[in-house]
Amino acid sequence: MATSVASFNSKFYLVISSLLLVTSHFCVTEAQSSVPIVEGLSWSFYDSSCPKLESIVRKQLQKVFKNDIGHAPGLLRLHFHDCFVQGCEGSVLLDGSSSGPSEKDAPPNLSLRPEAFKIINDLRRRVHKQCGRVVSCSDITALAARDAVFLNLTLGHGVCNVLSGEMVRVYMNPSSVYINWSGGPYYDVALGRRDTLNFASRNVTLANLPAPTSNTSALLTSLATKNLDATDVVALSGGHTIGIGHCSSFTGRLYPTQDANMDKTFATNLKVVCPTATTNATTVLDIRSPNVFDNKYYVDLMNRQGLFTSDQDLYTDRRTRGIVTSFAVNQTLFFEKFVDAMMKMGQLNVLTGNQGEIRANCSVRNSNGAFLASDVDEPEEKWSKDTVGGSVFTTFLIVFLYVVRDVMVRCYLMDRIVGRARRMHLQILRAQAFKIIDDLRKRVHEECGRVVSCADIVVLAARDAVFLVSSKANMSSLARCINCLFVIVGRWPDYDVPLGRKDGLNFAARDATLANLPSPTSNASAILSSLATQNLDATDVVDLSGGYTIGIGHCSSFTLASFRPKILQWTKPLPMTSSTFDSKITSTMLT
Repeated sequence: MATSVASFNSKFYLVISSLLLVTSHFCVTEAQSSVPIVEGLSWSFYDSSCPKLESIVRKQLQKVFKNDIGHAPGLLRLHFHDCFVQGCEGSVLLDGSSSGPSEKDAPPNLSLRPEAFKIINDLRRRVHKQCGRVVSCSDITALAARDAVFLNLTLGHGVCNVLSGEMVRVYMNPSSVYINWSGGPYYDVALGRRDTLNFASRNVTLANLPAPTSNTSALLTSLATKNLDATDVVALSGGHTIGIGHCSSFTGRLYPTQDANMDKTFATNLKVVCPTATTNATTVLDIRSPNVFDNKYYVDLMNRQGLFTSDQDLYTDRRTRGIVTSFAVNQTLFFEKFVDAMMKMGQLNVLTGNQGEIRANCSVRNSNGAFLASDVDEPEEKWSKDTVGGSVFTTFLIVFLYVVRDVMVRCYLMDRIVGRARRMHLQILRAQAFKIIDDLRKRVHEECGRVVSCADIVVLAARDAVFLVSSKANMSSLARCINCLFVIVGRWPDYDVPLGRKDGLNFAARDATLANLPSPTSNASAILSSLATQNLDATDVVDLSGGYTIGIGHCSSFTLASFRPKILQWTKPLPMTSSTFDSKITSTMLT
């Protein structure tokens, strides 16, 4: 009995280890920044005094965003406006006083969502109820901004994102498990900020918040005073991938004449929302995915569909055009640079130690002007998000969710592609290959604009033809889903495709085509000679020939022209595993 139990445990842990190795390859990890933290802040500042801080904030924001996802960009923008004026010290949260109007009342902040201030104060109430008055409003604002990006994706599109091919992310601490079914950047927030005793004047606020009518030169000049470079400026502008803009912020580009840098169709649609220069209305900042934090904002700019002058000029200006393009074609790069920029911005002129106070009400300075010192002088690291903690069952559950998520995506695609192939004659499907590529091109261009070449689409389709059709076409949907597990553990090849090809302007002549495509009657010498001109060696030739593990052959390719009995007049697949991409072609030649 003991032997069988030991055997089971050994096998169980082997499965767990294998799945962990697999998911470490397929699943995206949280984005972390190399930006150093300033003195006084810490990654684990509240680990002893308020260990459930981030859990309290995130759980409440999940409920808030579920009711209205529009609060996410409101909280992100609130953090921006706080940090750019005097630093990240909660001054934008303060109400006015006898000394004058508050930062809230300055023109750039009048468009901040009133609900955002209420949400921060409600979070403060919940945190202080659990932990006492040890967490600052400025720290809560920074955490809310981070979760606005992270949770915005989780709750904004739900299962639609699961089926779109985005990777799942799982985050664990000793008390909670968070699953993000989309691709938004998650990053640790250094904590320990304290709240300021004073808000900035109207003039200081105006001087530190560039208007949406600003050009790139004005943005770069303003943010350079905060040690933010051109990449930081473009990355932070990517916050406009979610949220709305008011007509008053962009009607100058429509009336009396249209901005030459604005797409005509885009301008026409905006005029419907804002029929006059004085219309009081709003529209989304990112027309492609307004409720998802992704890189589509930069695709908008490349298609001259940026809403504000401060947006579109980033692509017009040569100093930032290349950065915009790099983010548009590489979302991972955008996320990395966004996290770096948020780390820099989130540490601007912070108050720490005995500076400032811990407000009892985020909108009002403490009546006695006193501060409550933190209990944490030497914060100790309790856990790391890089470490899988908890029970064996919890670990298995998390890994299982990773795997199931990938299975869902693969099976959805396989149902669409392999399932359709099962219902159609293979020869008809092959005749439609050109139509399929053009249909993919249409779908890609509708989503991203005309920025992806047909050549790149063909290469991606070829890769996925191998990967997605690696399950037998006559399997049921459930059987294909189970078969997906074999795909995940590497039974069939999946590989990254370098992109950036452009389409040719001319097609090859008949003779050139014939000279470069060896016929099925060619011997090995002919194939080796032909492909050597393409810098492909003997191993490459044999490997590429393995593509014949799937597909069909025409009688004319392997029968004598003078002898074609009717029994050979067929185009059906040969026996064995003709609809599965595997190594059986080798065993066929050996038998």
